[in-house]
Amino acid sequence: MHRSNDCTWLEIKQRAHYVSWLAAAICAAALLGLTSDLLVVQLTGGDVGADLIGLIYLSAIFPPYVYAWRKYGESSCGFLELEHALEASFTEAGGLEGRLAQIADFIARIEGARGMDRQVVRNEAKTWLSTHAEELTAEEREFVADHLGYLHRR
Repeated sequence: MHRSNDCTWLEIKQRAHYVSWLAAAICAAALLGLTSDLLVVQLTGGDVGADLIGLIYLSAIFPPYVYAWRKYGESSCGFLELEHALEASFTEAGGLEGRLAQIADFIARIEGARGMDRQVVRNEAKTWLSTHAEELTAEEREFVADHLGYLHRR
């Protein structure tokens, strides 16, 4: 069954809200890291200056707001569903990731094998490629041609 990739305006706003929260969470983590680094420098005898006070204040105020934003997003904006959908798109069984992982596994096994074992793995890869040739996307075909071109044509 084919699904449309068209998004409604509500879905676009929901995803933009999630991406905005994600950017704020990354900024909060960077702010906490920078503040802790500069605090260590100040405590070990370095001269950071009075700007450290503002960073400490921001580090005490900003992360709790980001946390509250996250809780609001989970309860009202479907952040958990978006994360599950994102994770599922990366780990979809038999999808792009699965076939590329299998091809990469064949490449690693061929490079790691010696002597006749190498030929056995090549034959196994060639058999797999011939049975899955119709399923390969253009990107996968190009990847195979670059790394296993002697076993499979584009």
